[in-house]
Amino acid sequence: MMETIDKRSIILPNRVEVIDRLATFVEEVAESHGIDGSVAMSINLALEEAVVNVMNYAYPKGTTGDLKVESSFSGDTLSFTVSDSGTPFDSTKMPDPDTSLSVEERPIGGWAFSWCARLWMKSPTVMKTSAISLR
Repeated sequence: MMETIDKRSIILPNRVEVIDRLATFVEEVAESHGIDGSVAMSINLALEEAVVNVMNYAYPKGTTGDLKVESSFSGDTLSFTVSDSGTPFDSTKMPDPDTSLSVEERPIGGWAFSWCARLWMKSPTVMKTSAISLR
């Protein structure tokens, strides 16, 4: 018997002002599959981190572009993929953050990527393709 796959997507412009649309999308997808609200909030937090990074860094300053967030539900697995047509990010050139420094001493930048990579990316280099997946 073939499993049913439910796919949905939202396209967002690279403007942080529209980030609330992402939360609405995630809530709707989670609710339609009976996923607890606290889990949906965690999913949204991780996705928001990736999406805001795309909005801020994938396109040159002053350039407009879109990104796509796609959900896929099959069996008991809910996946989200964020893709864009901006400048690919080569994560292999990103230094590991210095965790020996206190929060006050740490430089701004790089922590979100490190956090996302450790939490839910199988391979940090996946971002070279301008797509990132969360399962």
